[in-house]
Amino acid sequence: MRARARFCHPSAFMETLAYSMRVPFICGLERPRSLATVQRRVSFPHGFRLSSIGPSMARMAQTNGYKPSRANSQEVLNAAWEILDEFNRNDVKGLEQPSLETPDGVFALGASVLAAIEASRTQDGCLPLLGICADNCKEALATLQRWTKALNCDFCMPQVIDSKHDLNSIPGPVYVKYNAHAKVSYLQPYAGKFRGVIVQIGQKQVGHLPLYLFK
Repeated sequence: MRARARFCHPSAFMETLAYSMRVPFICGLERPRSLATVQRRVSFPHGFRLSSIGPSMARMAQTNGYKPSRANSQEVLNAAWEILDEFNRNDVKGLEQPSLETPDGVFALGASVLAAIEASRTQDGCLPLLGICADNCKEALATLQRWTKALNCDFCMPQVIDSKHDLNSIPGPVYVKYNAHAKVSYLQPYAGKFRGVIVQIGQKQVGHLPLYLFK
């Protein structure tokens, strides 16, 4: 898969930035063979270079062999929110999600979530809230583990809000509410039709994002 030439439209920039910053846990996609190769194929706005979006992203990038340079993080953040806002609009209207149709689109979505959460963490001191709607308890717990790992948050085993069941006996769909700041999570039966992850980032909410956005 090759990175195509992109120019200064924020969505295109975020897509190529995300492609270059590929880390193994997003949907199991392979990262580019060479950062320099991606840079040669991309026209960045205002002299941008491939860079980190925040401290956590920088650590992940360096762990995977990338040494990000400085960039205008606000423009990157704006591009990330453009992707997330478009996803929200489509979700509310029940429309197809173009960002889920290609590997690069999925990766850009995951990178946008990381960017927005990292900015909220560093600028406002806010940690995310997660709402997970899954087909069963096993899927919900696996999703919570993947997401907390990806977001660099502490995993905590959910408390069951149902005196009739424990984690091993709840039948059917469940809902998990996770608070990264309080380091608590709760699980209860769920009768709704939605499946996915709702993320509260500061004052904004995004979702329903794919359960398997992070592997």
